[in-house]
Amino acid sequence: MLKKIVNGILAGICIALGDDTIDTAGKLVCADNGFTLTFDMTEYQEYVGETITITADEIASPFVFDHWNVTVGTGVTIADATNPNTTFVMPEGDVTIEAVTRQDGYVVAVDGGTSDRTTGRANENVLVTITANEPAPGKAFKEWEVKTEGVVLSDVSSPIATFTMPAKDVAFKAIYTDEKYTVTVNGGQANKTETNYGDTVTLTAQPKTGKNFVKWNCNSGNVTLTDATAVNATFTMPAGNVEFTAEYSYTDYTLTVLNGQANKTGSEVMGGFAYVMHVDDEITLTADAPADGFLFDKWVVTAGTLRITDNTNETVTFTALAENTTIEATYKEQ
Repeated sequence: MLKKIVNGILAGICIALGDDTIDTAGKLVCADNGFTLTFDMTEYQEYVGETITITADEIASPFVFDHWNVTVGTGVTIADATNPNTTFVMPEGDVTIEAVTRQDGYVVAVDGGTSDRTTGRANENVLVTITANEPAPGKAFKEWEVKTEGVVLSDVSSPIATFTMPAKDVAFKAIYTDEKYTVTVNGGQANKTETNYGDTVTLTAQPKTGKNFVKWNCNSGNVTLTDATAVNATFTMPAGNVEFTAEYSYTDYTLTVLNGQANKTGSEVMGGFAYVMHVDDEITLTADAPADGFLFDKWVVTAGTLRITDNTNETVTFTALAENTTIEATYKEQ
């Protein structure tokens, strides 16, 4: 019977004695009704029922022995097909057995991340660390999808996790979700207060009595507006929270004081002269001293809708409205 061992060494061969010969082709031929065994390009004769020991050749890194494979022959049972040193019983018929190799360790496949195994492989029972890639703009890591049954991660919700390598290839996938970012507006509003990276957002300045919109100021976030001076301006949402403030300027209004004077924060206007005021200014009026034979009577608003509280006091304070205003101090005879 012919038995061929590929990448291995055979033990238990018959001994070339008596009529046994080795021919010019390197074959050991036993004369006593034996069969021919081929091994390492040399054929040896083995008898049916004989126990044969086979040993795999030394294998160069990064490959290791995986198992024995019977490529020719029937009824061949290898005692331990995953052992590089094992035996089988010679059947009736020629036999070819091959030592099958594989790369050392098992595959660690990480979709959307990496492992600490530089070769992408790990041996059984080794502790392996996997790390998710940095999220793309507008994305956030959510969890790991474990694609191999029986593998347990230390924390599926952490971008860095560990597991113990089983005796098989493993695969993982990093799952990402859209990140939400906030839009804060001072002095106006946005059509979206929470949105995703890349979305278009519109700002609208709030109308303010006695004030004119000037421009939008970006307090935080790297944002370029389509037109920062437009009441309605748009921008593309970045990968982060943003904040805007609407900037306004005051509209000038004229205050005219007759028979008295006005002051605001130290500024003084003499009676009969125009004073520039702005909405919400706090202004104090002081009546001129009455002429002989007269007493102060009251303050009278002759232009505008202002209503003065306690208008019979010679000194009064009022809050400016968004309009031109004329106020006169009046007198009565004693």
